[in-house]
Amino acid sequence: MAYCIMRIEKRKRSALYGLQIEANRTSEDFKKGRDFAASDINWDFTDFNIFLVKAENWGKAVTKALEEAQVQERKNSVVVLEGFYGASPEWFADKSLEEIVSYFKDCLAYHEKTYGKVMNAVIHFDEKVPHLACISPAVIHGDDGQNRLSARDIMGGRADYRRRQDEFYEQVGKPRGMERGETQDPENIREHLSVQEYKKNTNLLEIEGLEQQAEVLRKECKKLTFKNQKLQEMNNFLADQVEQPFIQYCMFEFIKKAKVRGENGEVKHIIDGFNSYMGRNFEQLRASWEAQFEAQELGVFEQENEPLEREIEYDYDLDDIERG
Repeated sequence: MAYCIMRIEKRKRSALYGLQIEANRTSEDFKKGRDFAASDINWDFTDFNIFLVKAENWGKAVTKALEEAQVQERKNSVVVLEGFYGASPEWFADKSLEEIVSYFKDCLAYHEKTYGKVMNAVIHFDEKVPHLACISPAVIHGDDGQNRLSARDIMGGRADYRRRQDEFYEQVGKPRGMERGETQDPENIREHLSVQEYKKNTNLLEIEGLEQQAEVLRKECKKLTFKNQKLQEMNNFLADQVEQPFIQYCMFEFIKKAKVRGENGEVKHIIDGFNSYMGRNFEQLRASWEAQFEAQELGVFEQENEPLEREIEYDYDLDDIERG
């Protein structure tokens, strides 16, 4: 079930600059390092915001409006009314851009009819839920024909505010199938949050949820880091075991298939020359080994024969001597 939303806040001159730089933001502001901690702005979509009315300098625009209305600004006077118009997220789910812009144009028309001429109005598409932010000087034309700077007279009491909520619903929300928010008795009515407080509280809830998700992700990251470390250790071990045999295998396979062209243009297989080379070296190695073995063997036998000649002694028996 979708609801239409309208909130109006009183603002003094001291708040104008901060309101302006947030409402009229551009992607260039973000590139220069400007950000708004209490908002959920996605700066990639900021340039898609749509201005219905725009004032480049709100301070000068307010001063001009008061001068034209011939009203006196007092110290700490409420000089403008800030309007926030939106709808619950589900309403936007199946709506085209034309339908969304049409809704906010009707919101703007209602604001000007009820609260006075708007000097700045922008549709923000760079936050989670699209909404219209607008601002109008708090000037009222009295029954006596005189203009006054009086947000109190424009806003009225709680009953007046509820009545305007009903009007807004009937004129703007209901034709689009939206519902009216719950109406409460004056003694039980809850204090409305400002736009900034509303965004701040919403962001705090989102941050709490994100922190819980972050904790889960941190644990998963630790597990993955541990697994990755073990896999790296295993890969290093396997590399040590197979690197040299694998290189030798690849070299041998390359040699088996490689060909070269001889001096006379004939094609020769490298493996033939390699086998011939190995054969020659093998024979040389074998001959060298045999020569070393024969030298060692000869030396051993020579050492063994010497003791035999010394150790063999015959005891001649007199009977063995040929008698003459």
